[in-house]
Parts: sequence; C-alpha cells; structure tokens
Amino acid sequence: IDNATAGDTINVGNGIYTESIKINKSLTLIGTGYSNTTVIDTNGFSAINITADDVVIDGFDIKFFGTHAIMIKEVDNVTVKNSRINTTQDERLGIWICGSNNGCHPSSNIFIDNNTVLINNKATGIYADNSNPAHSNFYVRNNVFEAPNLGVNVELYDVDTAFVTGNTFGKSGS
Repeated sequence: IDNATAGDTINVGNGIYTESIKINKSLTLIGTGYSNTTVIDTNGFSAINITADDVVIDGFDIKFFGTHAIMIKEVDNVTVKNSRINTTQDERLGIWICGSNNGCHPSSNIFIDNNTVLINNKATGIYADNSNPAHSNFYVRNNVFEAPNLGVNVELYDVDTAFVTGNTFGKSGS
C-alpha cells in the first residue's frame, strides 16, 4: 500500500496477514475471497483504517482484536464487499463510521454489500457514529448478520438517506 499510487488496484494473494492496514489514498484492495485471504489485527486500533475517498475492500476475512475491524473516517465513496467481518471481544465494532461525536466530519456514499458479519459477544456489526451535520447515502445491501449473544446487527445514527435492503438478520442478542 505504501508504494501504490492513488487509483491503483492491489491484488492480495492467499494467506494470513497479521497487521493493521492504513489506507490513506484512493485504492482498490482485492483479496482472493474470504475463505483464502485473512487480515488479522493483533494489537492495533483497527484492522483496516480508511481515511481516503474512493476506496474498495473486496474479498477478505477480517478478524480483529482491536476496537474496530474497519474504521471509516471522514471519507466519501467507500465500498466494503464480499468479505467476512468477525468481531472477537466485547464492545467492539465490525465497521465503524466516525462522526462528529468523535471529532470527525461526516462520511457519504458508503456501500456495504454482500458481506457476512459475525458479531461475537457484546458488539455491533455496523455502527455509524452520531454526526452533525449528518452522514449521507449509506447502502447496506445483501449482507448476512449473526449476533447470537448480546450483539447488535446495525446501528446507523444521523444518516440521511440510508438504504438497508436484502439483508439477512440472524439471531440477535439485543
């Protein structure tokens, strides 16, 4: 990622990658499918930290032990698709969209499509933080959510125009 140019596509081969990924430029990151390409964050704040517009994450298994699997902060046009996100501990967030509640400007045009979100313990699958002005244009489509314990599937605060369609919400503990 450090050597990529904005707008590049990076194909990530099969394997287990134990690191935190910071994306601060427009990129498309393509794994070989969530049964083959795994990102495990062992110590960081987020497994994948997105702070640039026009980013695509496609085809990863994201396991994390930090606060968020994916952090989306002050961006437009971000897509997370065809991936599996697995929360591992209490009070963790699968996908967190930072808002003014935490000092961030709102995000817009966020696409979360065709993912499996496994929410273990007391955690949340997708969480859009409070924001003033509001976030806008969120698309949460064709995902599968499982929250068998005390988890919450989706919490979208202060989002103007949210489309939540075609999702399967499994057992939720809340």
